[in-house]
Amino acid sequence: CALIVMAFVLGCLGYALLHRSAVPLAFIAYLYATMRLYEEAVADARSCYSLYKLLFLRPSTMAAMVQKRKAAKAALDAASFSLPDGVASEVKTTHDEALPKTSWRRAFDFYFPWWLSRLLVLFMRRRKKDWNEVLRLEDHNTMDYVE
Repeated sequence: CALIVMAFVLGCLGYALLHRSAVPLAFIAYLYATMRLYEEAVADARSCYSLYKLLFLRPSTMAAMVQKRKAAKAALDAASFSLPDGVASEVKTTHDEALPKTSWRRAFDFYFPWWLSRLLVLFMRRRKKDWNEVLRLEDHNTMDYVE
């Protein structure tokens, strides 16, 4: 499938150069923007549905989830002493230390005007926000990979 897409893109580029036309290039840009916006829409819809389910969660279920998370955190803290030193220090990093050091947006803001920077970031491929975020419509609320 990737070879077909690559051949299509190269064919469009060849046609655009041969006939000195910008229409095939605009068509490729249109296809990319459509795919990018569809991916963003599906991810946002799934995120909205997950937040909707969390909003209407019963207090008893929420309390059980909080207790399970506390138990898992305590088990992780108790087991972290057996890890090698380099790994144990990574387990105890704070949220601010775990953030990426550089981003495309900051780099683009430095080199380009603000409006061009936002346009370039818009067309960059979006990054997944959590472990469960892929291009699918079902919502998986468990981390059990084997059913």
